[in-house]
Amino acid sequence: MARLPAAKVVCIYGVEETDESGCTDKTAVGERMKLPGGHHFDENYPALAKRLIGEIETRQGKANVAEK
Repeated sequence: MARLPAAKVVCIYGVEETDESGCTDKTAVGERMKLPGGHHFDENYPALAKRLIGEIETRQGKANVAEK
């Protein structure tokens, strides 16, 4: 993970898997997003999808501004 471009990385993990997640590793890059639940985020996939889409849209907006 340390080789990935930090500006393009959002590492999402469940609060119940903090100790096992690669997101909490000291070498992990990018933004960390801790969500309720474990590895399957309490199976609340619609909420997870909404958060992911929001993050993608935010980053696309930042990229579009940088290009201008």
